[in-house]
Amino acid sequence: MRKRKIIINKKFQLNLAIRFAGLSALTMAIIIIICSSILINNNLRLEKINVNQQRLSEIQGEILKSLEVLSKSRDLQKYNISTEELQKDYHNTKELYNKNNEEIKKIIHRNNGLVIILIVSSIIQVMLIFLLMLKRSHRISGPIYLMNNYFDEMIKGNYPKIRSLRKNDDFQELFNKFRKVANIMRENSKG
Repeated sequence: MRKRKIIINKKFQLNLAIRFAGLSALTMAIIIIICSSILINNNLRLEKINVNQQRLSEIQGEILKSLEVLSKSRDLQKYNISTEELQKDYHNTKELYNKNNEEIKKIIHRNNGLVIILIVSSIIQVMLIFLLMLKRSHRISGPIYLMNNYFDEMIKGNYPKIRSLRKNDDFQELFNKFRKVANIMRENSKG
């Protein structure tokens, strides 16, 4: 059994496969650029929020220290500032800031993962389209390749018996008409 060659007409098949893969690559590149720019912008905004959250936590810590100092002052003791309540509020707020910051980091990590997934999936898509187009173009190139070989033989004065195309090949009708013409020419050359 003969090994089936996928690439018969290199110029035609590669040109077709490259065009389709290129179109796919261009489409995916546009999608990646749009999605990546949105994700990167989101990451930058989340980083800014993260920095602001940390700064707010630091400011609140400074306020707490100031209030503790003030609460110990004799003139302000009549206002009864509870350092325990202040510390409790500070720790609750800091815990919430830390929780938010962890969530922000997770979102940034997921956004970065999405960018990588988009890039990898588009590379895989382009490669698959290229390979599928090579395989698909074989159904077009096969009949053309055979007809060219038969024409070359006929130009040399030989009229070979022309076989049928494979079931899934394109140009079945054209090839059948060619085979009829070639058979008529072979019969006329004998007699």
